[in-house]
Order: sequence, then structure tokens, then C-alpha cells
Amino acid sequence: MLDKTTGKHFSGLGYFSDEGEAGHAWTHIPVDPVINTNRAKPTISLTQNGELVSVVHVRHELEIPTRLENDRRSEEVCQVPIIMKITLRRGSSAIELDVGLDNRAEDHRLRLMFPTDIDAEYSWGEGQFDVVRRTTKRTNTSDWIEQPMVDYPLHNFVDVSDGQTGAAVLVDGLKEYEVLDNAQTTVAITLFRAFSYVIQPSSVQDYSYQKGSQRLGKQTYRLAFMPHAGYWQTDNVYHSALAINNELKLIQIGRATGNLIPELSFLRITPESLVFSALKSPETESAKSLVLRLYNPTDSEIQGEVRTHFKLTDVRLMTLEETELGVIPLTDSNSFQITVPTKKIRTFRLKIEE
Repeated sequence: MLDKTTGKHFSGLGYFSDEGEAGHAWTHIPVDPVINTNRAKPTISLTQNGELVSVVHVRHELEIPTRLENDRRSEEVCQVPIIMKITLRRGSSAIELDVGLDNRAEDHRLRLMFPTDIDAEYSWGEGQFDVVRRTTKRTNTSDWIEQPMVDYPLHNFVDVSDGQTGAAVLVDGLKEYEVLDNAQTTVAITLFRAFSYVIQPSSVQDYSYQKGSQRLGKQTYRLAFMPHAGYWQTDNVYHSALAINNELKLIQIGRATGNLIPELSFLRITPESLVFSALKSPETESAKSLVLRLYNPTDSEIQGEVRTHFKLTDVRLMTLEETELGVIPLTDSNSFQITVPTKKIRTFRLKIEE
């Protein structure tokens, strides 16, 4: 892949890597050998190629040991068919990936790998009201009794950058990533971990007949690879990840009368680095009002504006529990200015003109 905005070339993107899993819901315990599709010969077909969108289908038949036997991967193998749909849209800065597979094996972890060749000191994983920075360098823990986990949680995206060029993986529902400590700075996204669900209470019990945690059967995954310039804050990565998870919905209604302009927004928050969280009814307020919540996940204070279509009569700063903290002055009847410190959540009660 060539990012035409930065000239950065990426190679070897989107290969699958599979390893045995001897852990459980809380701990990953890998079991060799690791199987990947780097040297595979998949079936590749160009299924659509127009002015607005191009689509390629890649089909793998991944040969995987059927289960673990005495904490080793069995010699018996099965075929796990995987189809990846690769979509590139005109004007888009991301390549969309739709993965469909039929898992027929047990006790293994399947990941999708993205070698970035970016000398990144940190990764940034989006979480609750925040984007968490984590070092990509590994500590020498050879003399530790309990080894640390190197798989981290994410909500909508993970990003790596050297300050000049960056790469983000945008996900829809996937919750685990790792940045491998290798020369390629490979971002690994976990599709699933299949394991034996065993909880031992006061006496040993056999739960081997319960297969829910083995992730057997057909399943689909949706994600995207997005190269960019600079860091995640400077190239719209956050909002691209939100767009992947909140697609535009079209609703047909009847004929209406009125004089609203086509580009009118019900609510507009600027700049885009301020992230919208919620617009809801108050928990206790009986008067005509709404509660707006937004947050600043960046490392800098943000001066911003909230502009509404409806008329405002009063704005109050609130806590998360919706306890009043103070009055926010109105700029005019439709807007007010805000200051949101770094890594802070802000909640406002908006009173609307009757």
C-alpha cells in the first residue's frame, strides 16, 4: 500500500497469524507452532472496479491443528476457510477489511497482522474517554515470577507514529491489540481467542462439553487500515474510527414544509478534536432542557464552541452526576464558548427556549 499524502509504502499488510491457546478468559498462554499466511497462495479475485469503489476478495484455506492435547497442538489438522474482502473507496484515506471465516478448530488464537515499518516509541489505544499512550519497548522480565501481559484493550482504534508518518487500525467491536517488539513494529489485532472454559470450585469438574468459549462456527469481523501524517491527533484518526462504528443512516419520511437550509446542524461542536459523548434528557430536571457531554482525549487544552439549531436560554456546567457547578455565559442565543482541559470530561445542561 502506498500512502500518496506522505509517500510512505507499506508491505505485507493484513496477513493472518494463528497460535495455540492454553490460557483462559483472563490470561493468554501461547502454544507453538505459530502458523501464518505469509507464504500462502490464496485465491484472489477483483470483484468490483469502478470510479467510486474497488473491491478485491482474498480466500485462504488455513490448515490449523484441531485442538490442544496435553498442552501441545495436535497433529490432527482441519481446514479453516477465511475470506477477506478489501474495499478502497474514492477519496477515502482508509482501506476497509471485512473478514469472514468458519472456525473448525479449538484452543487457538487468530490475529490479523499489520507490519508498519514505523520506528514508533509508543502506541496509542483508544479507551474510555481517553486515548492511552503505551510504550512499544519491552522490559526485560526474564527473572520475573509472573510475566506481564503485552496485549492491551482498545475501543475504536490503535495508532503508531514516529511523528512524521503514522498508521492506525480502526476496529468495529474488536477489543485486543499488541504491538510486536520487532523491526517492523507490527500491529496485531486479535480476531478471537478460543479456549477451554474451566473454572474449578471446591472440587474438580468437567466442563469440556461446553464449547461456547471455543468460538466455533461462522463469524465476521470488520476493520480498516488508515495511514496518515503526524500523530493521531493531527489527521482525523479519532473521527474516522467513530465513522467506521457509526455509519450514516438514511431514513425516508413524508413531505415536509419549512425553510431549513440543507447544511444545517442540530448540534455542532468545534473543533473536531472535542469528542461528542451524549445528548440526553436530564436525570432530575423537569423543565425543557438537555444534557450534553463531551470530552478532550488529547494532550492539550482545547478552546471550543457549541452551536445549536434550537434557541438557548441558559447553560450550566454540571458534574457527571448532574450536580450544578456554575453558569456558562451564552455567546448568542444559539452558542456558547467552552474550555476543556486535557483528558477531561465536560457535562452541560442546556435550557431550551419554550
